[in-house]
Amino acid sequence: MIFSHPVTEIIDQRRSYRSFLPEPLPDPQARELSAFLAALPEPPFASRVHLSLVRAFDAEARKIKLGTYGVIKGARNFLVGAVENGLADALLDFGYLFEATVLKATDLGLATCWLGGTFSRSAFAEVVQLGPGQVIPAVSPVGVPRESRSLVDRAFRYIAGSDGRKPFGELFFNGEAGLPLTEMKAGPFGPVLLAVRRAPSASNKQPWRIVRDADGRAFHFFLKRTIGYRRLPVDLQVVDMGIAMCHFDLSAREANFSGNWTRRPPRIPADDLEYMASWVVY
Repeated sequence: MIFSHPVTEIIDQRRSYRSFLPEPLPDPQARELSAFLAALPEPPFASRVHLSLVRAFDAEARKIKLGTYGVIKGARNFLVGAVENGLADALLDFGYLFEATVLKATDLGLATCWLGGTFSRSAFAEVVQLGPGQVIPAVSPVGVPRESRSLVDRAFRYIAGSDGRKPFGELFFNGEAGLPLTEMKAGPFGPVLLAVRRAPSASNKQPWRIVRDADGRAFHFFLKRTIGYRRLPVDLQVVDMGIAMCHFDLSAREANFSGNWTRRPPRIPADDLEYMASWVVY
């Protein structure tokens, strides 16, 4: 995946926008974003993920209204993704590739906003001709943002505390789930973990927890579920884990660390955590 700017800078610049200029994407950005989508690599667990760039104009020509229940204003272009099923591996891979595309849009100077619930699934399913057994975990408007945010946009950011992040030691651990990892002890992986900390998540719940092996050669990703958070129609907190994996992987590659994704559950007590994946140095 090719970016024009350092990934860590793009991650810092990314914000969610819900107010857009009602116009098509500029041609250069539209071409480059389409090329990026066409060249997406195989995701960590090799699921079949289908991502596409949809124009509201084309949908309207087919008498399909791409509704977002009033949350998004002015958007004329959307990123839409689908997976073959709603199982964990597919949702992890979806989150990984969709977030990479969101970062590319940011790299191109465009605005986005993850939508996991506030969109008409039936309309988006119709416009991408969703197949049997496929699901759409999320969509995102993509375009040029308005200079001023709408009242709805400001309200969503305030309610979710969009700019707030959990403390480093609440998200990352050293050797076992109860031993917080400090930025200093994280060493050269400190900036990589900070990139994960900056990742977006549904309702800004930040459900990822990462345990680094004592020897520093493996990072184990766990999901800490938010009590009472809905899992239907799609388990968005698993998608959030894929987003965190994307930030980790892209930032690690940029720092010239070599590793791969695997399943290697560590033997540590983690009663309230669900193991998802491990990134192992090679």
